[in-house]
Amino acid sequence: PGLTGIGSILFRDEEKFLTNLRNPIKFYNENIIPYKTELELWYLSNMSIFLYFKIIIITALIIVIVSEISKRLPLLGSLIASLPLISVLGMIWIFQETKNSQKLISHAEGTFWYVLPSLPMFLVMPWMMKKGISFYLSLGVGILLTIILYVIMTKLLSRFGLNI
Repeated sequence: PGLTGIGSILFRDEEKFLTNLRNPIKFYNENIIPYKTELELWYLSNMSIFLYFKIIIITALIIVIVSEISKRLPLLGSLIASLPLISVLGMIWIFQETKNSQKLISHAEGTFWYVLPSLPMFLVMPWMMKKGISFYLSLGVGILLTIILYVIMTKLLSRFGLNI
């Protein structure tokens, strides 16, 4: 609760879970809200100024470290950004807070399948910028490509019985 929270960090991209669902509101109400509620109840039962600032510091540190290192050493910044730090922290929090292996398994599997369609953006965007296309247009195209690939991935996986 406040500036940031465990639910905000773990569900920073919750919209990807809602894409292409027949009833996204029902899914949100039955799956995401209960889980976010568990996280916030855990936070309330463990609430302390130390925990609050720990969450804020972790969030800020990840952003600052990648940004500052990338300014000086772009390849090292890329390596650090590519590390699944948020996913690892998310899995630790999920397990510590819920002790629910199935939620952790679902999270890890979903993360794997959603990382794949995001990768082409990191090739398309620099290619466009090398061609003289502006940063924001290149970024926008990269994001649009990622969204399209998310939709394709979700539909393709559902044909094989994997619903993420």
